[in-house]
Order: sequence, then C-alpha cells, then structure tokens
Amino acid sequence: MSTKRFIVLLRRLTELEKHFLPQPFPLVAKEQDNDNARAFQLLAHAEIESYIEDISKTKILSAIGKWKNSKQVGNVLLCFIACYHAGDLDDQTLEDFDKLKSHPKVKKKVEEIIDLAATKYNKLLSSNHGIKLDNLKKLLLPIGVNFDDLDQTWLTDIDNFGKERGSCAHQNKRAYQPKDPKTVHMLFTTTTTGIIAGLAFLDTYINKLK
Repeated sequence: MSTKRFIVLLRRLTELEKHFLPQPFPLVAKEQDNDNARAFQLLAHAEIESYIEDISKTKILSAIGKWKNSKQVGNVLLCFIACYHAGDLDDQTLEDFDKLKSHPKVKKKVEEIIDLAATKYNKLLSSNHGIKLDNLKKLLLPIGVNFDDLDQTWLTDIDNFGKERGSCAHQNKRAYQPKDPKTVHMLFTTTTTGIIAGLAFLDTYINKLK
C-alpha cells in the first residue's frame, strides 16, 4: 500500500501535468509547448527530490525511535550505522570519537554514535541537490535499500532525468534541446514502466523495511 507521502507526490505531479502538459498534445510542438514541458520537468524534479528526502528521513527517524524507546534493532538501523562507520555519511572526525570516550557505558556510547550518525545524515539531506544515481545511493543505501532489487531500467531513467534537469535548469534556450510535451508525459505516466511506476515500487519497498 502506498504511503501518505507518496499519495501527496502523485497528487502534485497530476496537478503539474494538468498545468503544463494538457492534452491533446499538438502534432507539432510550439515554443510555448516546449517551455511548458521544460517547466514541468523542473517542478516535477523538485517534487520527486523532496519526496525521496522525506521518506528517507522518516525511515531513519523511525528506526532511531525504536532503538531509543525500546532498544529494538532492525536492518534499517544496522545499515545506517554501517554506512556511518564506512564513512558514507561523511568522513568521521577525531572530535566525533573524542566525544564517545567521555562516556564509559556501552549503552551511552551506542546512543552517542546514533546521534552523531543522525546529525551527519541530516547534513547530507540538507546538501542534497538532485535525484541522479549518486544522489539516490547517498540517501537510500543508509536506510537499507539494495539497489539490485530495483528495476535497472528505472534507475537509468531517473538518473537521466536528473541529468536532464541540470541541463534544463542551467542552459539557455539556444543551448538546450527541449523535449516535446508528449515525450515528457510518456516518461512519467507509463503504467508498467517509467518514473512514476518506479517510484511506486520504491515507496512500497521502503515502507516494508524494518
């Protein structure tokens, strides 16, 4: 079953589609049509980026809450701490470990490590700007997502969409080769493939992580 956050995302993408990709599509796209398609790409990218950041943070906070409230340890928390110690949440500093030395009890040390990891993950979220494959790995590996479980075509599509957003946002009209509205629409709304279908699978997958 879809999470409430995913339903919010779908609702917003539907709104953007109505605003910028109205049907029927023109046989020959005009300049305004291409501008609308470009606007849709930029705004849809922002919504998807926000969604992925939100569900990642929610999953981490839930895992940390279970530990602090009842000392339950699940795969999400184990992956989170493993990524922290591997340096995937940013490089650890001597200051981090100096803080741990001041607490003799193992229980306190574990809580300290979790808090330090959470701080670094929050910084990672704040500095994230994109949904390319590298961005997704930084956000999703720490919560236990196995990228081999995800559709590889979808990963390629969303990586390309992330790269496309960069060109779309930072190149002027002459330098950027726009996609027509129909092409952009198909990329998102194909029922069995496409970006939305992949996000739906990811939403269910993350929701099941413990």
